[in-house]
This record gives sequence, C-alpha cells and structure tokens, in this order.
Amino acid sequence: MEKAKASVTAVDKLLKVLNPKARGIVEERYIEKETVEEIAEKFDLSVSTVNRTIKNTFETLDRISQYIV
Repeated sequence: MEKAKASVTAVDKLLKVLNPKARGIVEERYIEKETVEEIAEKFDLSVSTVNRTIKNTFETLDRISQYIV
C-alpha cells in the first residue's frame, strides 16, 4: 500500500511540471480514459497533435523523472 501511495505522489509531482495543455491531455487520456479523438475534439486539436503531445510529454517526463521523483 505504501508503494502505491509513493507512486501516486511521484506521478502527481511529474504532472505538476507539465504545461497546462500537456497535463490536460495526459490526464484526459490516462486518468479519464478518453480516446484520442475525444481529446482532440475537446481541446480543438487534430488527432495527430494530440498523439504528438502525448509522445513528447512522455519523452519529457522520462528525461526529468530522475530529478523530480
């Protein structure tokens, strides 16, 4: 149970460093379980922009995670 809480805390820390658009897209996709198409419509973006934002966000999180967590 403590490990799960630590993981949630780590994810929260990482999400806080993202810009609002990237954070919103990631939260909608992985927390709210929205489809990429639904997110694109909600944010008035193309599907490719949503996919690219998700990809770039995870690359950024991977690079910075060693400093944040």
